[in-house]
Amino acid sequence: MSVQNYRIPLGEEFYLAIERENDDGSGDMQNITGYTYILLLKEDLADADADAVASHTNTTHDTPASGLSHVGIAGSSTEDLTERTYYYAVKEITAGGRETIVVEGEVEFYKSAVLSLPA
Repeated sequence: MSVQNYRIPLGEEFYLAIERENDDGSGDMQNITGYTYILLLKEDLADADADAVASHTNTTHDTPASGLSHVGIAGSSTEDLTERTYYYAVKEITAGGRETIVVEGEVEFYKSAVLSLPA
């Protein structure tokens, strides 16, 4: 599992590209046809998936035979969040039903400053 942290303005999309390698250590890409990826945004990693403040499920992959996909939470779903650090996890569900967290970390959503100058 990989851990990655991000900092994103409120109202912006939280997007993650997925490049899934085989588990055998060969470096070859995993065919993810039939896989599901779920991006969960939580106030605490221990929270139940159903309690996530936002989520996105993807079953339509960019290039499944080459292990390429993505998940993202739209800006419209992040604009009303409280300014703070949240925890995220990407859950992979294989075609056979095995569930694994493949990446997790923290994402800080913050208000971007708007500077207005006198005319």
